[in-house]
Amino acid sequence: MRIIREHISNKKIVLQMKSWRNHFAADELKEIIAIALNRTICETNTRLKGYFITDWRIYLVLNVSHKHENEFVDHFLNEMHQILIKYANDFNELELYFHEKDLYNNIKNLFRYYHFFDVRLYRLLIGEKDTTTFDDPTTAEMRAYLANYKYSSYLNYKGDKGPVIFPISKHRIRRRRER
Repeated sequence: MRIIREHISNKKIVLQMKSWRNHFAADELKEIIAIALNRTICETNTRLKGYFITDWRIYLVLNVSHKHENEFVDHFLNEMHQILIKYANDFNELELYFHEKDLYNNIKNLFRYYHFFDVRLYRLLIGEKDTTTFDDPTTAEMRAYLANYKYSSYLNYKGDKGPVIFPISKHRIRRRRER
């Protein structure tokens, strides 16, 4: 009997926030997302290889099968929904919850979900060395931006800690610093 293993690869996904995000300050929103990501990573036991949380989008690089990718996203949406309900109750902002159609109708409406294909951003997020032979100003600009950005895995690969649980070996950090 032949056993077929699921193909595990790096899934590059983007979760684009809808209008509900306008009810939060930028840093407050990023902290809420980091909390939901941490809970999701712990509860689904998913290997996160890279992340980048902006004001409107969340870029994630997951090392999972296609089936587990969908499970991760569904679990993350549920965590976000629970956090937003708790926020609405704690700060007496239930009108935010009930009047915001993205929140009330369906948790799947919190984000627009799609894959991203930007190889330069992907390499920066997973800590790979840039192998291009020419000096790309766009990559240099992205690298400079991510080097000072708190909500990105780029800092984790440089040896700093970010707000999202990100397991990385000390050996890999040392190797990066030596380059």
